[in-house]
Amino acid sequence: MIRRTIALVGAFACASALLAAPPAHAAAPEAGVNRAFVRVNQVGYLPHEPKVAYAMTRRSAPHARYVVVRRGEVVRRGRLGKDVGRWSKRWRHVYRIRLGGLQRRGTYRIVVRGSANGRSPGFRIAPGRRLYRPLRRHAVMFFRTQRDGSNVPSGQLHRRPSHLADRRAGTYAKPRYRHGRLVGRPRKIAGPVDVSGGWFDAGDYLKFVETSTYADALLLVAARKTPGDKRLRREAMYGLRWLDKMWRDRTKTLLYQVGIGDGGKSVVGDHDLWRLPQRDDRLRVRRGDPKFFIKHRPAFRAGKPGARISPNLAGRLAAVFALGAQLEARKHPDRARALLRKARTVLHLARTKNAGRLLTTSPHSYYEEDEWRDDMELGATEIAVATRKLGRPHVRRDLRRAARWARAYVRGPHHGWYTLARDDNSAIAHADLARALSRRGGRGARCFEAGARTRPTLPAARRQA
Repeated sequence: MIRRTIALVGAFACASALLAAPPAHAAAPEAGVNRAFVRVNQVGYLPHEPKVAYAMTRRSAPHARYVVVRRGEVVRRGRLGKDVGRWSKRWRHVYRIRLGGLQRRGTYRIVVRGSANGRSPGFRIAPGRRLYRPLRRHAVMFFRTQRDGSNVPSGQLHRRPSHLADRRAGTYAKPRYRHGRLVGRPRKIAGPVDVSGGWFDAGDYLKFVETSTYADALLLVAARKTPGDKRLRREAMYGLRWLDKMWRDRTKTLLYQVGIGDGGKSVVGDHDLWRLPQRDDRLRVRRGDPKFFIKHRPAFRAGKPGARISPNLAGRLAAVFALGAQLEARKHPDRARALLRKARTVLHLARTKNAGRLLTTSPHSYYEEDEWRDDMELGATEIAVATRKLGRPHVRRDLRRAARWARAYVRGPHHGWYTLARDDNSAIAHADLARALSRRGGRGARCFEAGARTRPTLPAARRQA
């Protein structure tokens, strides 16, 4: 299931690292022509940053050349770089095109000729504020339209408050699925809990900690980078408040999902209906009715109180709490310290020995995930940064722990599969860890070396912020 939420957030928060998709306007290849699809960062490039484009071809094109055109004038020419391997069965050859010498502001296009033929969409070279400000604005607008609960702006989609019954949701055990359909009816184990608010996941009305932690971490990082953008900060904190509800701090319990996607024989699920979200509140249903869980949506519990938590969720949730602490540190230090304490508690409960299949969503097929060390690195890193901002002790110890998880990720089985995705947050974790270590100069380098030589450990339960 392709989730547009994730795609948009990734493009918004880390656009400088994104290689955009092949141009949609490219014509179908003529018979016998070795067509080249030229991929560029369609958001654009900063004047002085490294710039790379890629030409993808079906057949080898060792003698192909390229030109870079600006306003009809050729400003750069050369040969395609080394064939770095295949992208897919269809595109078996990928060639780098290095554009490092281009620094003048403007709009450019790459044209490939010779043993392969193709052209890129236009791309810009401009200052960061020109490239990224529209992305921030559009992303905030998107997330505001995805809101659930009572605080829903009308906006362009004329939204209305929705799922107000989530204020008193029942707590349920993990549901069982077979062949994508729900087996039996969900089993209530506790409640009620307030899980109202948050964002819809995608085209449905479900709410997941799996995706919300990823999205909100990126929003919080962006808000930290642009403190003057109040709308961005408000939306990031809106997501944080919902995630804070999903973590039951008193009982040390994580709720990981609100709502049923695919129903079963006697249960209608969210994906079984097509309707506006506010209509769910108007349903008149009783327990046992097929549509009961459309209005009275279950909040699914990850485990018993105080039990270990799947490390992917624990790492990302800890990161969100720690990032929130960083944003609140100056004006609301008490609130920041409370968030940092929660971050440490959640990270401590991560199940890092015999992690097994990671908990994501129910059913698991909605969002499969294999890697979790990147999440632990991200959580440990943001805890270290928040600890420093609040002037708390043990920054060096926290950095060592983050370095150990960085080492575990780099030496792990999935290192290098992705650079930025919901199921791999290593790019953000590495960047923030490198900055945190550089602030400590030589001591930071020694922290990393010391951390890299030892196995990762979790914070002791008594070591609270």
